[in-house]
Amino acid sequence: MFELTEIIEKIKQLSLLDYLTFFVFAFFIMRFLVSFVNFIYNPLKSYVKGAYNYKISVLIPARNEEKNLPKILDDLLNQTYQNFEIIVYDDNSIDETRNIIKKYNTIDSRIKYKIGEELPEKWLGKNYACYNLATEATGDYYVFIDADVRLETQMLEKSVWFAVSKKLALFSVYPQQITLTKGEILTVPLMNFILLTLLALPSLAFRWFFKSLSAANGQFMFFEAQTYRKFQPHKLMKLQKAEDISIARFYKKKRQRIRCLANLSDIKCRMYESYKEATDGFSKNIVNILGGNYVFASIFLIVSAFGLIFLFFNNIVLFLISLFANILSHFFVSRISKRSFFYDIFLSFVRIPVLANILIISIIKRIKKDNKWKGRNIYS
Repeated sequence: MFELTEIIEKIKQLSLLDYLTFFVFAFFIMRFLVSFVNFIYNPLKSYVKGAYNYKISVLIPARNEEKNLPKILDDLLNQTYQNFEIIVYDDNSIDETRNIIKKYNTIDSRIKYKIGEELPEKWLGKNYACYNLATEATGDYYVFIDADVRLETQMLEKSVWFAVSKKLALFSVYPQQITLTKGEILTVPLMNFILLTLLALPSLAFRWFFKSLSAANGQFMFFEAQTYRKFQPHKLMKLQKAEDISIARFYKKKRQRIRCLANLSDIKCRMYESYKEATDGFSKNIVNILGGNYVFASIFLIVSAFGLIFLFFNNIVLFLISLFANILSHFFVSRISKRSFFYDIFLSFVRIPVLANILIISIIKRIKKDNKWKGRNIYS
């Protein structure tokens, strides 16, 4: 009892500077621990081949995807798992998307398509496309896949095994990202680092865990069909621009079993092809990724930019520990992402201003209520 009273008295004597120092130190230690957990977490490393034969409905929203659509359809037709149907939603494309779908429909009868309607009021485009796709689906599981995703031949088989064996209502993946231009290299790994140092992916297995610490990625979302039909999540989130994260939080709130994995070699994606395209794209959901509000996002940016400098001038021991933890965090994320550690640690200093720029773009677009994506305004 005496020791507890003494501890309380010492805590009361701490200054604001002491609290700030502890907060910044805890920030770097937390990122280290989260990245380490994600580094050792790989539940698909071994799986049972041919364990299940449930029917999968592969659902692809496509708006002006003439460049990507043939690639993802070829990947799907080459899967080791063959009990599936493919439904493509032509979302009012003005390129050759519709003709490509019709061509593949003649090649394989499992490939079907739905011609998109005009977007109704109070709906966002992709959310409406996914909702319509689900109304046509007949599978035991629904997997929504973006057209720019590339799949290795065993991805569907692994996904079925994982979803069924773990009794999941939702399984999602952040693909291994392909970056070719300088602009992509500056931006895309930054988002990857944020995700893998803020969210311990195994924590999603706990249905009681904070719903704010939930994640999913609309590029690949694998749903158990009965639960999906019960909740109709894309309809519920019809005005959410980061509908994937909102759906994950909703499922967690409803105590559904969900999992999210990152950087699997079986699934890849080149999200953007330039710096401007990437910053515009990430500005849509940067706040949702960083806790859901601009205050937390700004705190994250400030501590990331100046935290180590602050510790250097206030506590050299904590600075050295935090510096080492930060280096290890970059090492773990680089290994997970299959990127060069030395290249990423060097660019980490440049990516802080990039993050600031993305956040500023997001704020400006929020104020102006002007955030267009694929020709549509995604702010209501």
